[in-house]
Amino acid sequence: MPDRVRIAEASEVPAGTLETFDAAGQSIVVARVGDGFCAVAAKCPHMGGPMGKGRLEEDAIVCPRHGSRFDIRDGVPTTPPAMRPVTTYPVRVRGDAVEVQLPA
Repeated sequence: MPDRVRIAEASEVPAGTLETFDAAGQSIVVARVGDGFCAVAAKCPHMGGPMGKGRLEEDAIVCPRHGSRFDIRDGVPTTPPAMRPVTTYPVRVRGDAVEVQLPA
């Protein structure tokens, strides 16, 4: 079973923002979307752009390097130039702790 890792307190991720955290040596971007949280890899799959320095637009994360948009819920690119999805991580909140599930 993949590991769940506490990555942040819910209060560290204000609504509509992107925050980058380290979890077991991996940089992960966490966003508060509506009443929940989403988590994606910190590097764009197109050319390694820093996703945490991008912007959140409703349910999309926009890479600051070339403007590729990804659905933050499933990582699927919705505009070029990216063709591959950004890695996503399942998120759960326990109390005030935001946890992500890392691959085994």
